[in-house]
Amino acid sequence: KDVYGLMDRLKGAGIIDEVGASLVYVPGLYQFARSEIARRMAKAKANGALYREKQFVIGVPVSQVYRDREDDDMVLIQGIIDAWFIEDGQAVIVDYKTDFVPDDGESLVKKYKTQLDYYGLALEQMTGLKVKEKIIYSLGLGKEIFV
Repeated sequence: KDVYGLMDRLKGAGIIDEVGASLVYVPGLYQFARSEIARRMAKAKANGALYREKQFVIGVPVSQVYRDREDDDMVLIQGIIDAWFIEDGQAVIVDYKTDFVPDDGESLVKKYKTQLDYYGLALEQMTGLKVKEKIIYSLGLGKEIFV
């Protein structure tokens, strides 16, 4: 109910148009808002420890990206971490996915594990914090998947 009200307010303020609003899967947003990870994120936000859309660029040895290469060249990897927060002095990464999957999320882990591993590496380099959890939140499945 509150999510639909928010959509109406966003349309009324001209932030989103009717077409954009029709693309939002409101039940999925509502389910996320009631999830454990959303509760943890809200707690982190109240403590000033929630961060969103964090851009990064890191250099990694080419052999780490291409297992068949053994030279010392570096490869630049760039990305944007959807959300991360500090909890108990450590970092937690949250990556939202809208993919439809026919399983319980195993295919999401298989598809995105390397991406989240790089996010973790980048975040540890940028902040000096240890990454304690990497979580995919699947909007399609309505659940958290720990990577």
